[in-house]
Amino acid sequence: MSSTAATTMEALNSDLKKTLRDFMEQTKDGENQHFDAVLSKISSTLTFCQALTNENAQLLKSNNSLKSTHDRLVHGIAEINVCDQDLQAENIQLKQENGELKASNNDLVKKVVELVQTCEMKEAEKQSLEQKVFELEGVFEFIQTCEAEKKALEQKVVELEGLVSSYEAAAAVGQQDEKN
Repeated sequence: MSSTAATTMEALNSDLKKTLRDFMEQTKDGENQHFDAVLSKISSTLTFCQALTNENAQLLKSNNSLKSTHDRLVHGIAEINVCDQDLQAENIQLKQENGELKASNNDLVKKVVELVQTCEMKEAEKQSLEQKVFELEGVFEFIQTCEAEKKALEQKVVELEGLVSSYEAAAAVGQQDEKN
């Protein structure tokens, strides 16, 4: 009950007691004429007291509801605080993991750069080898051409040797005919 309601109830209680004392004195003296007025005053005081009692009950229900809401809010805040602590711990862990991933990423970037450089060197070596193969193919074609020319020359040498042998044989026959 609120302090205002308690003060009002005390005042009404005091009024009621005074009215009852007045009524008792009047009835002792045989004065019943004010009986209806006293009863009316008592009735209105009781009605007002009943209204205050009802209001007090409503306020008590409201107060209990507010206390329940307060308890739920306190419990919810406690849960939020626990969740906040959990999230802070998880945030610290995620920051550590993020740092590790950044370091790992930097290592991977360095390796990729090294691989790109290696690939570029290998590509240059490949192009150099392709150029050498191309040059060797030219040399090989030249050698084949030279061999073909050599065979043709050898064939001509054989033919010329055959002609020379024929001339020598004819000359030898001609010399023997002259001697004879």
